[in-house]
Amino acid sequence: MHTVLIHCNASTEIGFGHLFRCLALADALRRNQLLSVAFAMAESPAGFERIREQGFPLFTWSSDRGMTREEWLQETLQQSGSRILLLDLRDPLHPDFIRQCRSRGLVLAGLDDLTATRCLMDLLFSPPLFDPEELSWEGFTGTHYHGWEWVVLRPEFRPPAPRPENRPPRILVTMGGSDPAGLTEQAVQALCLAGGGFQADIVLGPGFPREGKVRELLQEACFLYQLHRNATDMATRMASADMAVASFGMTAYELAAMGVPALYLCLTPVHHTRARGFAAQGLARNLGLYNRVIPEEFAMEIHQLAVSRDRRLSMKQAAQQKELGSGADRVAARIADALRAGRQ
Repeated sequence: MHTVLIHCNASTEIGFGHLFRCLALADALRRNQLLSVAFAMAESPAGFERIREQGFPLFTWSSDRGMTREEWLQETLQQSGSRILLLDLRDPLHPDFIRQCRSRGLVLAGLDDLTATRCLMDLLFSPPLFDPEELSWEGFTGTHYHGWEWVVLRPEFRPPAPRPENRPPRILVTMGGSDPAGLTEQAVQALCLAGGGFQADIVLGPGFPREGKVRELLQEACFLYQLHRNATDMATRMASADMAVASFGMTAYELAAMGVPALYLCLTPVHHTRARGFAAQGLARNLGLYNRVIPEEFAMEIHQLAVSRDRRLSMKQAAQQKELGSGADRVAARIADALRAGRQ
């Protein structure tokens, strides 16, 4: 019997940010709240391996099993005896399935849920919502915890010990997953236009298919660089960076927790809104939606942040003021509270 069943997305194409934070939360539930946790995932061999490495039971689904994802989840919930279903998804489950779960007395919890079913959750945990109109909350009757203190991160993403700055400054470039929009190439082109005076660590995600193109672009580089394929030590790389150029997403919160100043490209309007919030609070610069960024302006942003130690220090100090690093423990405690309340 497993008290909590976690269903999340992960793949080499979209990256493993959702899975990594769910593993951090699962560890906090098991370690601090003494709850039994299992995972339910669809067609992600690399994700399966990571879950098994952490010692969590795993239920798997594939599209050739002759049942829908919702039917499989219903069966899995019955087999596992779970009392809580926690969702961290990019694609929504059918609302009828969510309602059936609620009618059976299951507690439904969502992590940073942007899907249409978020208003059916009993518990919802979100990062800061800088724009109240960012999402619709019509019909929501659950409890919504939102703010920096509710961001779930892996335990390694904590402020590192103080160290001298690199000379020249070290820029970390990371766009996650397979980067289908080509943000890595966009960033490399801007680095080449920026004229040097820095060094770069360029991380290619596990599903990135265009390494040859990146190496071709780097033939124009007038700066030292290293390419890293499928890096597994991102916290270490962030700790050694003086600034970052990244795609906004979970990486943004990890960089903030590590106190790394950053420039963000945004894939979606929601990311754009949140990156504006980071910029408004002094943690980063928001470059906007990636397909509207002018290369020369991108290069100038890189140059200006690389040459200004004072700007980087200001961003670092702003990030360090946020309550990041204990989100997994806080979320686990609220989930345990909901379970205890349901037993009374």
